[in-house]
Amino acid sequence: MGFSLVIEAVINAKVPVIGHNCMYDWLYLYNQFIDRLPDTYLEFAEQWHKLFPKTFDTKVLAFNSKHFFKTSLGQVYEKCTADEKCKHNIKFKFDLSNGFGNYEGT
Repeated sequence: MGFSLVIEAVINAKVPVIGHNCMYDWLYLYNQFIDRLPDTYLEFAEQWHKLFPKTFDTKVLAFNSKHFFKTSLGQVYEKCTADEKCKHNIKFKFDLSNGFGNYEGT
């Protein structure tokens, strides 16, 4: 029941859900914590969007962008932090106050 409460809180908050190459993760999450998977992908996408209207897969975004030639998470990160066009338009800020001390800087 514990993680179901987390899922419920995310649904109610309507906060963005962001992942990288995460379709299988979202299918698993839906099937385990929300409901049985619908019979078709289109039905699943419709139901998912009702619950999580702000969903982003960074791999899909990178793949469909003309700026990224490689879409692995590490290569997307490197491009975003090293490329002059990207690094001034994309900002990363890590919240170090909540126990995420492994991250340094912004």
